[in-house]
Amino acid sequence: MRAHPGVFYAQMVEACQNEFFVLMFIWSWIIVGFFLLINIFIAIVIDSYINVKEQNNSKVGMHEELSIMFTDWWKSVRYVCVYLCVHEKSSVGSERVWLHTRDNGDR
Repeated sequence: MRAHPGVFYAQMVEACQNEFFVLMFIWSWIIVGFFLLINIFIAIVIDSYINVKEQNNSKVGMHEELSIMFTDWWKSVRYVCVYLCVHEKSSVGSERVWLHTRDNGDR
C-alpha cells in the first residue's frame, strides 16, 4: 500500500499544529541531505584525483593545476578580446596585427 505524498505533509501538519515548523523541518532536511551528498561526491572525486596523481608521480598539486588552468583560460579570453577589438576597429591590416599579438605571446 503506497501513501500519497500529500498524506505525509498533512500528517506532519496535524502532528505539529503549525505549518511553519513543518516547512522548516522539510527544507532543513533537504538542505542537509544535499550538502551531505555533495560532500560525499567531492570526497570520492578528490580521492580518485589523489590516486591518479600518485600513480603518475606528479609533483604539481591541485592548487597549482587549478591556477595553471585558470591562467590558460584567462589568456584565451584575452586572446579572443584582442582579436575582436582589432577586427572591430579596421578590416584593413587586421590579420597582420592578429598574427603579431599571437606570435609575441600577448593573448
